[in-house]
Amino acid sequence: MAFDQRGVGASTGQVPDSIEAMADDAYTFITALGFDKIDVFSFSLGGFIAQALVVKHPELVRKLVLTGTGPKGGKDIDKVAAITYWDMLRATLTRSDPKEFLFFNRNTTGKLATSTAVTRRASGGKTVSALLMR
Repeated sequence: MAFDQRGVGASTGQVPDSIEAMADDAYTFITALGFDKIDVFSFSLGGFIAQALVVKHPELVRKLVLTGTGPKGGKDIDKVAAITYWDMLRATLTRSDPKEFLFFNRNTTGKLATSTAVTRRASGGKTVSALLMR
């Protein structure tokens, strides 16, 4: 399930002014749906929000997957957007699945894991329900 923060996409209202406020909105959304335990897959800004959410409400999150993100104030966190755009361009230029660059290391182990994941997805592998924060 994906949702837009206040003031983003099709949502109305004012955009929250901090990651912590965005995490509060996510908590309100999740609990309004009646969930008391969730798995979170997050990407980029959603990873910042997910980290704040799990710090404030550790009992809510069963599993947490952070992708394309980092810790608040982490080394090179200011470069995440540029790296993501570069990876998307590399995928386009090599006619590769963008996941090869975005989610896996570019070493032998990472390339094998990428191949396995892309093949599983292409063959209709098991889909896991998760709350997707973008």
